[in-house]
Amino acid sequence: MDGPAVSMITSRHFGAHADQSLYAGFPHVFRPEGGFGDLLLRGVRADYVTFPSGTSVEQYGTMSPLMDYFGGDLTLQQVLDWCAANGKKVHLLTPGRGFLWDETQIKPFFARLLAMPHLDVIETVTIGNEYYVDNPQHGGRMTPEDHARLVNLVTPHAIMLPPGKVWVQRVPAFRAFDNAPMIADVSPEMWHHFAGINYHHYASNQRQVRMFPVYSSFGPLKYPPMLVGEWNTKFISTETSEGVEQAFDVLEIFHTMLLNPAVEYAAFWGHLWRNLPNRAATATAEGVRINATGHMLDSLYDLQGW
Repeated sequence: MDGPAVSMITSRHFGAHADQSLYAGFPHVFRPEGGFGDLLLRGVRADYVTFPSGTSVEQYGTMSPLMDYFGGDLTLQQVLDWCAANGKKVHLLTPGRGFLWDETQIKPFFARLLAMPHLDVIETVTIGNEYYVDNPQHGGRMTPEDHARLVNLVTPHAIMLPPGKVWVQRVPAFRAFDNAPMIADVSPEMWHHFAGINYHHYASNQRQVRMFPVYSSFGPLKYPPMLVGEWNTKFISTETSEGVEQAFDVLEIFHTMLLNPAVEYAAFWGHLWRNLPNRAATATAEGVRINATGHMLDSLYDLQGW
């Protein structure tokens, strides 16, 4: 990877999320028989869906009955079945905080998971969710040391899933040293099982809209491939965030990602909206009405191969 390059737009740049917070507000949207398929096929025409998403990954055992791996109104099996029937892929996240701290929890979980039909639609597996150096400020979420322990425990089981490799989270910050504690605690024998790093990009200012990080290394990984598991703007909180203002910033971020040849996947976090009316304008009982940002992503889908 010498010098700048431009990635071709492919279906890997168009992912969606089954997000618990949106599903809680609009349960009809994510039913695979109707709205769930509408959101993916007619919303932004995503080619893969991430399940579960966001902080729900960290809530195994206490997850909302609306969404869980094995129970609730939206389950992993429903997502696998729907994707298999519609030619879509799944990006699977394994549980994080509050789970998988010993073999007595790990083995039953993966035994049940590995017995599911349609595992062949799983394209990537990421261990856990975000972690933070300043953990006390984030409601008790995982520290880098916690995440390293999770990686060491889960990786030997997760590689039994069809991809055969796992993606490891990188702390969502622009400070590389925040990852040092996690990197130091990951067992050396785990690194060759990593496909790359899962990175979340939320632009908090215009500088971050125009700058997408490039990592020459992550531990022993040199120029690691990147799965941008979540991305969006974050600094606009008014109703214009659903209009052309956000769409322009999103387009800039998308363009910046294409300038980074390490980016292999990019899943737009479409639920970063500040109020219920904005969500309602995006997903309704009559189907899916997408906003300006959604229309822009929908148009980019047609540029695949460029």
